[in-house]
Amino acid sequence: MKLLEGGTYDLLLTDGGLGDGDGLDLADVAKARGIMTLIFTGYASQFPRDRLARHPYIWKPVRPAELLDVVRRLLSQERG
Repeated sequence: MKLLEGGTYDLLLTDGGLGDGDGLDLADVAKARGIMTLIFTGYASQFPRDRLARHPYIWKPVRPAELLDVVRRLLSQERG
């Protein structure tokens, strides 16, 4: 989370499960700083639905074409 303090980001990509927390915690911090987050998850059911619904997510395994499509869509929404 320290990296979010000093940088400027358009989009953060993170896994849903992290060693010292979860991607949703990181996404909440990023959102509070105006950074959109895309969460990768293979186990969406491990998260409470209301927490996961706050952020866009994509199922693993991720197909490269699908990832590019989602990233383009999210960035265009951010700019639009």
